Amino acid sequence: MDLHEKQKIDHVLAKAIHRNALPSTVFQVIEWHEFFEALRPTYILPGAEAIGGPMMDKEYSIMMSHCFTRIRSWPLFVSQSIGPH
Repeated sequence: MDLHEKQKIDHVLAKAIHRNALPSTVFQVIEWHEFFEALRPTYILPGAEAIGGPMMDKEYSIMMSHCFTRIRSWPLFVSQSIGPH
């Protein structure tokens, strides 16, 4: 497996984990390692530190970018502040 393919699989994995609010340790049990090894022997699962750290940060940035793009496309933004009269 080349680096580009590994990065692509890591990205899809991170997206699935973070968008479904799974813990970063979800794939640390042996059964998941056996499953991924059977599915793709050359793929090595990232550790919980990578999943909960840089991979989560990257997915968060991607999602926030999408959100801000959508918000900027709205024709009108209304903000209401409730305070003393």
